[in-house]
Amino acid sequence: MKKILITLPYYYNFRNFFMTGFIENLSKDFELHVVLPQEIMEEHSLVEKYPKIEFHEIVFSNKRIVDRLLFNLLKSRIQYLQNTYTYRIKRSSAKSLSERIKLLLLSLPFPRSKYLFRSLRNLYGFLLSNSQVKVFIEELKPDLLINTQAHWNLEHFYKKYADYHGVKSLNIVHSWDVITTKGAFLFDYTTVIVWNRVNRLEYHYFVDRLNGFQSNVKEIGPLQFDPYFVNRPQAGDLKREYGINTNQKVLLYATSVERLVPSEMKIVDMLISLVQEVDDLFLVVRLHPQRATELEENKSIKGKNYYIDSSQNKSSSTLDNASFSDDFFDNLIQQMTISDAVINVASTMTLDALCFKKPVIQIAFDAEESKYSESVKRYYQYDHFKNLVGSTKSIHMAYSFEELSELAIALSKGKLQGGSGLEWMIDQLGTSSVKLTETIKKEILA
Repeated sequence: MKKILITLPYYYNFRNFFMTGFIENLSKDFELHVVLPQEIMEEHSLVEKYPKIEFHEIVFSNKRIVDRLLFNLLKSRIQYLQNTYTYRIKRSSAKSLSERIKLLLLSLPFPRSKYLFRSLRNLYGFLLSNSQVKVFIEELKPDLLINTQAHWNLEHFYKKYADYHGVKSLNIVHSWDVITTKGAFLFDYTTVIVWNRVNRLEYHYFVDRLNGFQSNVKEIGPLQFDPYFVNRPQAGDLKREYGINTNQKVLLYATSVERLVPSEMKIVDMLISLVQEVDDLFLVVRLHPQRATELEENKSIKGKNYYIDSSQNKSSSTLDNASFSDDFFDNLIQQMTISDAVINVASTMTLDALCFKKPVIQIAFDAEESKYSESVKRYYQYDHFKNLVGSTKSIHMAYSFEELSELAIALSKGKLQGGSGLEWMIDQLGTSSVKLTETIKKEILA
């Protein structure tokens, strides 16, 4: 039986690959070895739950100062070389003079020199060194390495020593935005998996052209959308728990990471005031898993016509400061099912909502006066998101609280348009896990 080594450095990677059932299904045909943080192994009792799978604690490749310095240098140069609109916005959004000077110094000299970039990239790969991972790869002798966070400097030890031993490698690009917003892809892979055609073209243009690669890029949708299309749980109990009346239209507000939208809870407070005056509306607030909150862990708040759900917020010492309980997908699916519209700030949650054919309201205004470089408006100009806005009539922009109120009132009267799904963006939604497994079995490890 062939061996596959999978690295899951972030809790989000664990959610996407384990909690969707993909890894368990893959273990039926291959000998699986999974590398991930010890905290996740213990919290989910993985050794006991999955006796057929071998688990190993991950060794991160971002600990040494020299490795971090070189990676940050390369990441900064990529911003200048790719020069996407997103990167230009990010550079102009540096909040202090010291940040701007740091960005400039990291890119000098000759910030747009491909030759210098590739020389530094090769130096970075040469200096990467860890005897523990080196011995681990030598003894394991995997047939395939799967990296799930390849745009970051977390799994590079495993990639370096896998390459040294001629191991095939698979880069599953983490999300639809990372190629143009966090595009520090430094290693060549046997195969690359992306979400859609746009991502494939972006990878060839921004990653291959810069690095001199000729990647075999395949379009396979996101695994984390698969649960939305099978065995949807009943949501009636959730309506009773939240106190939602049958005649009320439900607004689901999925909040952002606090550092990205610092004053977002003020918008939530304004919406709470609105729904308390309009009895035909009910507001459910789903706090972001990475959001620091004053609410006690797992203590939600229930009020007149609103419910703030913090059931998925847990403290975590993992690198992404997130934690996902075993009922994460059931909880999200139930909330999506009972909702009549979804509100967010330029979030991937927009795509989740479109999977359920829900109308989406985008918050494109600030609770407090802000200059453009700090405003939420800039997120709608990011490369990955600006093409989404206007691509479907299911997305509605709110450029002020007055416009947000009008859209909410329209929803209460049944006049907010939805219904368009993601078929235009991702083919064969709900089958990503099957397609990825078949690609591994019939093409990569045939």
